[in-house]
This record gives sequence, C-alpha cells and structure tokens, in this order.
Amino acid sequence: MPIDAPATFPRVRGERPWAGFAPGSRYSHSNTGYELVGMLVEKITGKPYPVALRELVTGPLGISTAALKKQSRLSYRPKLVTAGIGKAAYRGGA
Repeated sequence: MPIDAPATFPRVRGERPWAGFAPGSRYSHSNTGYELVGMLVEKITGKPYPVALRELVTGPLGISTAALKKQSRLSYRPKLVTAGIGKAAYRGGA
C-alpha cells in the first residue's frame, strides 16, 4: 500500500503538531523516518513498498514468513497502549 504523502509531509515539515508536548520535554517514538524511506523505495523502484520489499529483500534472502500489516486505527488513538507479541493486548491509558 503506497504511503499517503499528502498526510505525511505536513507532519514532517512541522505544519501540524502531533506530539502534544514541547520539543525536548519528553520522548515519543515516531515512524516518520520509516514512512519517508518507504516513499523513497516506492519512488525509486516504481513499485508499491510491499512488492519492492518482497522482490528486493525478503525474496532474495529466502524469508517466506515475513509480512506487512496495514496500519490499524488503533495506532491513531494516542490514549491506547499496545503490548505483546503476536496478539496485541491493549487497554485505555492516560
């Protein structure tokens, strides 16, 4: 699935805050770098990221059990916490 560039780049340029706190005051993980790499892979190869990953990385390495998941709506809900391997357990958080 191609990355939604119009939705991604405003966050990268800082046009709309998404962290909810002042820079340097706390730490928050962000996948922006991975999103940008995915966009570069799509641009360079001319293929959707999952196809390029399979053809260029997992296929040649003989990895047949790797899979990409579509991002769930859960990832956009900052007050939920996910944990676990395989099945994710989640609960409401502050």
